Amino acid sequence: MECTEEKFEEFVLRNKDLIWYVCKKYSMGDAFEVEDKFHEVVCHLWKVFPRFDSRYPEPPWVYKVAVNTMMTLKRKNIYMQSLDDDTIVDPDNDNEMVVQMQQLIDRLEEKESIIVRAYLDGFSYEEIADTVGITTPMVAMRLMRAKKKLKKMYEDEQ
Repeated sequence: MECTEEKFEEFVLRNKDLIWYVCKKYSMGDAFEVEDKFHEVVCHLWKVFPRFDSRYPEPPWVYKVAVNTMMTLKRKNIYMQSLDDDTIVDPDNDNEMVVQMQQLIDRLEEKESIIVRAYLDGFSYEEIADTVGITTPMVAMRLMRAKKKLKKMYEDEQ
């Protein structure tokens, strides 16, 4: 895809809600931190934008880039933060069970966490497979295993 500032700006505007959503979902801080993460994702999108193939739908590709960027930022921050971070709270829903489930999902292995979040965000198995770089049957298997793990983790905490 031809990479012009105008095309990129239109691309970001079309996908800003999805980018913002991923940043909020994966961020562990306040609104300022979410905004910083949003800008990080947009900067990364600018770098990889020329590789986007416009024959394919934008949302799965944007989701993949945003999640990968957030996971990279998260890994970098692990070294800078103590293990006593505040609990992750979804600002849109602070229901105790939702908060607890988000915390349990965070304790899964990285790929499992991405698969579960993408599934909960409504992406198809095919889109998740493309995002994570595995086959569709592998997504189904990993999702099933992750659900079992989450159920056991939840029961163990009760």
